[in-house]
Amino acid sequence: PVLLLGLLGSVGAYALFGYASSMDPASEALGALLLLFVSRAGAGIAGAPISTAQAVIADSTGPEERRGGMALIGAAFGIGFTFGPLLGAGALYLAPGTPWATGALAAVLSMAAFLFALGKLPETRVPGGHSAARRIFDARAFMAVLSDPGVGPVILVFFLATVGFAGFESTLALLNRDFLGFDERNNFLVFTFVGFVLAMVNGAYRGMAKRVSEIAGMAYGIVLMGIGVAGLSMVASLEHPSLRMWAAFPSLTFAVAGFALLTPGVQSLVSRRADPARQGEILGVNQSCSALARIVGPVLGLTLYRAWPVLPFALGGLLVLAMLPVLVVAARWRPPQTA
Repeated sequence: PVLLLGLLGSVGAYALFGYASSMDPASEALGALLLLFVSRAGAGIAGAPISTAQAVIADSTGPEERRGGMALIGAAFGIGFTFGPLLGAGALYLAPGTPWATGALAAVLSMAAFLFALGKLPETRVPGGHSAARRIFDARAFMAVLSDPGVGPVILVFFLATVGFAGFESTLALLNRDFLGFDERNNFLVFTFVGFVLAMVNGAYRGMAKRVSEIAGMAYGIVLMGIGVAGLSMVASLEHPSLRMWAAFPSLTFAVAGFALLTPGVQSLVSRRADPARQGEILGVNQSCSALARIVGPVLGLTLYRAWPVLPFALGGLLVLAMLPVLVVAARWRPPQTA
């Protein structure tokens, strides 16, 4: 039911986005802007059950197969991120003068996902299993998860790495415009490339998961991502346009591939170290911290970009690499011995 409500909420949010996009910018600009913010907030709330989807994967896989299951979610995101920009651009191309087309298309796709889940998605919670008092926000339970020595350091790694990634992600369109000369019509190709890399690396990770531990995969991801994000600073510092292009796409590939390696390892490790009856709750805290990082990252990234375009990428890369000592702490944790 949680996932179904989220998908149904996405239908309404994207439909509202389409309606707001069609309002007259001359006479209804303020109302359109407010509705756009409402629609994006609604889509964010509707997307919150991703932690429930991760819990379903955890319920449906054994500990050894869990990383592959989490990588499958990442691959699905990557495939969606590949075709989403293409579909959005295609909608505007095939229906010029209809700015509501992208919102309508997103609403239709969300409705298709809702109907598919309604017919095919099984319930994985065991009847009569663990139940707890439910609150809209339980600060005490939230802090208890973060202070847990098994999952707290892992969530901290993911939070700070996501801050660095979100800072780069939010400034990427500006970098494309200011230093690579891409306009809005070409920007979707860059984000399509990002989705393609996400899908390919997550697909490859499913095979790696049998040979590489979560901690090792996270370490590889941190190193690649740190090098890639920091490498994008060269795009803003090199003078020759062709050199900027040569620096941009390898760095972008490293940054996205690193994040793709890091994410399933974090989700799998948090899930395996969590109480099986509280996996959804603990994965939800991890997802909440990730969402908070996606607020902090763009604010920092855009502020630093205005000061000097090199800064968000150089400092973001260093922030990601600084997570390696925290990862060492996470690797040393051992489960408490039971009598």
